[in-house]
Amino acid sequence: GFRPRVILESPRAQAVALMVAAGSGIALLPAAAARLVGPAVRAIPLRPAQKITHVLACRDRKNEAVVEDFLKLLA
Repeated sequence: GFRPRVILESPRAQAVALMVAAGSGIALLPAAAARLVGPAVRAIPLRPAQKITHVLACRDRKNEAVVEDFLKLLA
């Protein structure tokens, strides 16, 4: 039932964390952003971190040398 009232915004996580540290409200940020401002901000995890799976896609034709080299690194 919580509806935030957006007053300030920034595309930079560090700037948002500094706004929170200055008492301008709350924010949903990566945990690393809270570490930038130290004890002035308290990070509260929302839920356990999810495992991220990466997928590589390329065109269905002979791969270029760069893609081939990258695929060798993954193997």
